[in-house]
Amino acid sequence: MSGSATTEVILYHLGQQAIASPLTQIQSVQHRINQVTQIPDTPDWLTGVAPVSGELLPLLDLSCYLGLSNQMSGQPATLLVCQADSRRYGVLVSRCEGRFHAKPVAQSVTIELPEPLQPYVAETIQIATTTCPLIDLTTLWADPDITEDQSA
Repeated sequence: MSGSATTEVILYHLGQQAIASPLTQIQSVQHRINQVTQIPDTPDWLTGVAPVSGELLPLLDLSCYLGLSNQMSGQPATLLVCQADSRRYGVLVSRCEGRFHAKPVAQSVTIELPEPLQPYVAETIQIATTTCPLIDLTTLWADPDITEDQSA
């Protein structure tokens, strides 16, 4: 995003932290997650796999991966179904607020973010009265820490 242009985003939360991602990265939002199958000998943040539209998707617990689990109350309750290249995957978050138009804020505006989020922040955006980071989930999914663990 640049200038005063707006873009469509999905606004969601990790605990109390509001986060947005481009709508183009999210295929669907599911507020109920059924039949999660744990995978032995995987990192805690790789929650397991779950059937979504007839396909078993790996589930990434975003708060756990970013080391924010201690800031969460309860388990992630919402699944964002995403796609990077031809691979689909699920990202577990606390809750999803929905789809909004967002605009970038001036670079001089800073918001306090947990350090683990910072490498994935594309920019800071404004949605109505909420200022939050815009996270690129495809960049997150391409993180070698994730891709190396998936291929093991």
